[in-house]
Amino acid sequence: MSADTRADIRVRVAYDSASSLCYVAHRAMQRLAGELARRTRHAGEQGVAGVPSFLVGEWPIAGIQCDATMRSMLSRFAARQRKAVS
Repeated sequence: MSADTRADIRVRVAYDSASSLCYVAHRAMQRLAGELARRTRHAGEQGVAGVPSFLVGEWPIAGIQCDATMRSMLSRFAARQRKAVS
């Protein structure tokens, strides 16, 4: 088998692998989009009309944040407040 033939085979395998990954990613996105639509409908049925927002001092925090992010933001705010008072 020539080097050109081996290179062609590698290119075809890489292309087929990439195509398969794209298909899997596309299907996953379709499932996620369906789940998001379902949850959005459910939230609307429960009267939810927006996203949670917090006002920490003068800082608006919009949307749902993970625990670690909220702790970090609140810790920074508290540290700045303590510094401002001292």
